[in-house]
Amino acid sequence: ERVLLLAPAVLLFQEVVDDMYEVIQETLANWHIHRRHGREADYFLVTATRLPAAVGDKCTSFVFPHSTGGRHLLTVRRGPWAFVNVHAESGRRACERDERAAQLLHMSRLHEHDLSRAHVLAGAFNAAWGRSLSAP
Repeated sequence: ERVLLLAPAVLLFQEVVDDMYEVIQETLANWHIHRRHGREADYFLVTATRLPAAVGDKCTSFVFPHSTGGRHLLTVRRGPWAFVNVHAESGRRACERDERAAQLLHMSRLHEHDLSRAHVLAGAFNAAWGRSLSAP
């Protein structure tokens, strides 16, 4: 409710569960709410926008193929914008770091396929700054 006082045009949520999704739908009843239809985990991404609709708008999702936790991204294309909501792999083990690195590389190149829009990349990157990411 405090964030809504700022009148945002877009909200991106990570690790949403079914109960939270119901609250989002009720609270943001006049918004366009997007999520992945299928899911690999108990939680998922949600992107909500109040921006006016435009020709060519769409929403797509991409499951990271080697994620052990059902991690994915959700891209909402709305007018001149592409909002990429992500939940990247977490963990300190080498396999998790390698998967996260592959996911970050994928994310860093998304704009190359859609040069007509400004891309906003946000979410849970699970990068632990200031401490080692190597396994103990």
